Amino acid sequence: MQTLLKRIWSAALGACFPSNCPFCDEPSDEPSTAPVCGMCWSAMEPMGGDHTCRRCSSRLISPDATLCGECMVNPPRFGKAICFGPYEDPLKEAIHIMKFRGIRRVARPLGQLLAHLELPEADVIVPVPVGLRGLRARGFNQCFYIAREFSLLSGVPMESRLLYKKKETPPQVGLSAIARRTNLRGAFAMRGKFSGERVLLVDDIITTGATMNECSKTLRRAGASEVTAVSLARA
Repeated sequence: MQTLLKRIWSAALGACFPSNCPFCDEPSDEPSTAPVCGMCWSAMEPMGGDHTCRRCSSRLISPDATLCGECMVNPPRFGKAICFGPYEDPLKEAIHIMKFRGIRRVARPLGQLLAHLELPEADVIVPVPVGLRGLRARGFNQCFYIAREFSLLSGVPMESRLLYKKKETPPQVGLSAIARRTNLRGAFAMRGKFSGERVLLVDDIITTGATMNECSKTLRRAGASEVTAVSLARA
């Protein structure tokens, strides 16, 4: 009976919002992950098998190493970065569907991916903020919607108004790790203080970790006792 109702619901949704899966080009058969079909969504690979840095989760070349060179030279202000999977399709495309095509309903299944991660105990979830320019261009902050779904599923409250971006910065795309750090220096600020709370800082993608690091620095200065960087994908 439940299967029949699900098929009827999927057919009705497809009739009202026709869409094909961007990977297999078949009609989307799963309302919760549309336009990605259920089979392609289930093919998303979590992190595993790769030897990664214990601080930032970047891939390591040496099997004997536990830290990457960047973390040894410039230790991040977050305690650890925990990511669901590598920045590859179909996870990459699912993020792009929301981020660049504005399909916000994908935030729910993306938030579910974060809820399945093994994370330390925390007191509050904080999404990485975007500046006014980014809000005007995109119309929304994808990290807010992903973090909100993650909060609802995990039961950890979200605070989205404390941390904000006070300085507009050029896009990070194409910049080196050093240039990314310089670009974001002093870009974030707080509207209040923490009193020792443990924070889960949520972003969609970690590339060099510059954004997470600068946000973590701001959160720690405001009184957070611990910051864990949580993201969907590691580039």
